[in-house]
Amino acid sequence: MTFDAQPAEEPRGVLVIPGSTIALKNFRLWIDDSGEVQANLEPQIAFEMWPLWMRVAIDHEQSARVARQQLIDATDDTQRAAALNDETRAGMVAISACAFALESMAISVATRASLHGVGKSKSAGRRVAEVLRQCFAVPNHQVTQWRKAVLDVFRFRNWAVHPDSAAQDPMEHPGLRAFVPRPANLYRLENSVGSVDVTLSTVAKLPRVPRPGRGPNFAQSMKAWSTFGEDLVQHRSSLRGAAASDEH
Repeated sequence: MTFDAQPAEEPRGVLVIPGSTIALKNFRLWIDDSGEVQANLEPQIAFEMWPLWMRVAIDHEQSARVARQQLIDATDDTQRAAALNDETRAGMVAISACAFALESMAISVATRASLHGVGKSKSAGRRVAEVLRQCFAVPNHQVTQWRKAVLDVFRFRNWAVHPDSAAQDPMEHPGLRAFVPRPANLYRLENSVGSVDVTLSTVAKLPRVPRPGRGPNFAQSMKAWSTFGEDLVQHRSSLRGAAASDEH
């Protein structure tokens, strides 16, 4: 594979995109031989992947909504099968992206909070829940319910990435009122919505309540993350609003 060579150009600065935070290193001021003040600094960029994964989840949740409406409107089995496949694919991506967002967030949180080896022997879902519980003030009366919801996201993700190809009993699909293969029922719209609900709530709300004593810059970093979460909530609301307008 080859690519057309592009003319060499001097870089025109640093393009910062949502999810980025900038740090500066090697900052120096000096006076040169002519008496002019000179300066030097080198930017570094930390880029968070969890906002991208969360947006992927939200976008595919909306795709699942579209597919569900197509499933309802279908007039023959060919159309129903196509719409069901579209809903299943969108659900697989939405739910898996939720798990990726949670895991990405937990890894970054652990690094920023200097947590090492937390939940190392646990499953990915339990490890994520424990890291987030230790770093954010989840209300005690909500911990059990929240942890179960997080583990459910990873349970659905695991079924997608480690599928069982053995023959299984079909399951009833609520949008079709017919029996379908198990994956088509697992990755239906309702489970996509539930996974996005708990994941978006986690990534949007927890950065507002960092636990104290997690490092000198932890709380400050979480302020920027709160903005990421607010943008994602707005993005989801915009998609829903646009879809509602199209229906009318």
